[in-house]
Amino acid sequence: MRAIIKIVVLSMMAALLMVGVSVASAQRVTIQRDDVFVSPAGDWQVTIPRGYEIEVDRDDIGIVTGDGVEMQLISPTLLDDMGYGRIDETGELIEAYADDEGYDITEPDDGNTDPTFFLALLTDNRTSLIGVAKLFSDETVALALVEVDDNAPDDVFTEITEIINSWDVAEADNGGGSKDPNNAVTSDLPGELRDFDADWEDAIAELEDENIIDAGGELIFFEDLAFVQSNGFTYTPLASRAREQNVIVAGELTFEPDGNDFETCSLAARVIGSDNGGTDIFMEIGFDNDRNTYVYDVFDTGDEDTFFYNPSQISRGDTHHFLALIIDETIALYVDGELVTEEPLEVTEREGSFGIMMRSDSSNSRCEGRNIWAYTVPR
Repeated sequence: MRAIIKIVVLSMMAALLMVGVSVASAQRVTIQRDDVFVSPAGDWQVTIPRGYEIEVDRDDIGIVTGDGVEMQLISPTLLDDMGYGRIDETGELIEAYADDEGYDITEPDDGNTDPTFFLALLTDNRTSLIGVAKLFSDETVALALVEVDDNAPDDVFTEITEIINSWDVAEADNGGGSKDPNNAVTSDLPGELRDFDADWEDAIAELEDENIIDAGGELIFFEDLAFVQSNGFTYTPLASRAREQNVIVAGELTFEPDGNDFETCSLAARVIGSDNGGTDIFMEIGFDNDRNTYVYDVFDTGDEDTFFYNPSQISRGDTHHFLALIIDETIALYVDGELVTEEPLEVTEREGSFGIMMRSDSSNSRCEGRNIWAYTVPR
């Protein structure tokens, strides 16, 4: 975002902080460090600061919360569905949206001079929010709506600016997309698997029959039962001495959350332990206590991570079958036999071990895995 936008946003801070805005309470994923989040449809991406949370709701609106802020990210695709597709100018979009929703518009004192951004304070008799229309790099227009709580910290507008500045069309290497079949998972995958809940031999046979993988791989491990029941972030290692990169990881997960905060249950792959015995680098494949499936690749404690969130609303408490193809720089995920990654996701190449992980705020929460296995993919 241009410097002028940051200045304009800061100039609105006093007016906004006088309005007590409630932040919606929905289960979201808390970001542990600056992460690039790619929308489930793969059409946009945004960098989320550490400590913030993000979800994509059932209307495909990206919702970012943190530090007393709630941001709604409305993509060009969704705006087109809402009837704003004909609009290709930022100012016109703000005016049309405000008119449809009954908001009064207040522009900054020095006006909007950058055609790629249009910022205004939108008010009615109930609330006030910042509206930012942004021109994406592909010349389509997106809309961000920002509400600020009266307890927000002083530097919150700097973070708001950084988030909106990073929001754009998804890059090919972040949003998945077709890859070279010689070194990655391709996008030409079947939408469903028949033998997702079968023995590992039958599951591998189907993948070979579908020409998804070549024959000749080997079973790394098979675990009948592994579980975590604890408070906090807990990891149970599996095949801890393994160092594998190109693998299929599968298992049946049953999650019984008992806490009131955000909780997760997942399989883990490409795990690299830290010097203090922790697990700083890992890949999670699982679901949360709001029944959303996800992939989270924490590949470097100092860099941005890969994060994919799919609001699939699977049943909580029942057993769900996960099967992930992790090859070189890509991952594709099947849940209960259905492909939930429309395009393979970009991850970081590395070797590592395996495990089962849980985040919980209750000692009664339980993440259980059965029939967990990993298989090498021939290269």
